[in-house]
Amino acid sequence: MNKRTYQFINGNYFRRFTIYLQTGPESEPEQVAFVFDARFNYGDSHKKIVTNHKKHGAWGSEEDGDCPFVFNEEEDFKIKILVEDDSFKVGKVSGVNTV
Repeated sequence: MNKRTYQFINGNYFRRFTIYLQTGPESEPEQVAFVFDARFNYGDSHKKIVTNHKKHGAWGSEEDGDCPFVFNEEEDFKIKILVEDDSFKVGKVSGVNTV
């Protein structure tokens, strides 16, 4: 089990933010274990969380299940990601789980 915490400082210009947990080069990694993409107002997506992964160079299907969108573009926030052997758990530090 591994834990990561990320802090976001509001600048009132978020359309989205994305966290990649990956190995390999930054620009085109062969493997991306987990993608967390919070979309405030991005294209046709509004207040939506999308997750994905990349294995052997091929992207999986985007998942945008029933995750509550707990972020407010007007507030600073922290995100905690718990990396387990077979899953990822994401939560806002305020204690509200999102995935």
